[in-house]
Amino acid sequence: MNQTDRIQAFVTLGNRLRTLPADQFNIIAQKAHHENGWFSRESVALAFKGISVQLEESRLANWISGYPVPASARQIGVAMAGNIPLVGFHDFCVTLLSGHRLRYKPSSRDSVLLDYLQQQLIDIEPQFADYITAVDQLRGVDAIIATGSDNTSRYFEYYF
Repeated sequence: MNQTDRIQAFVTLGNRLRTLPADQFNIIAQKAHHENGWFSRESVALAFKGISVQLEESRLANWISGYPVPASARQIGVAMAGNIPLVGFHDFCVTLLSGHRLRYKPSSRDSVLLDYLQQQLIDIEPQFADYITAVDQLRGVDAIIATGSDNTSRYFEYYF
């Protein structure tokens, strides 16, 4: 899969989010709210809208043009937060767009939405199935992306 293929897959994902039928969106938003009571229909809609804007072709092409294509894909571990709907999507997206393989530990409070977007992306570009792995523990990776507070930092220092 080359960079153009990756960009096009994410552009298509953005288009799907923009044109998602209301009944399908309501089902997804309700599942997300059931998993995390802080996730309202409105906050999920705002997350989908923001992501769909990020995934416009000109934005992605302009952004990725500033970075070299890696000689080989590395295993990038991402610890997903769950305090805001799809807060970890940016890390998900940049890891894959940069040509690396993603091993992520989903948040127990925001797995529904990311699972949905992951399945959509794989439906659009089946080759992504070989690049995305959800894991219980972030072991055997070349680099880690984790966001959070000073407490998060101390936790990861202990974890690794």
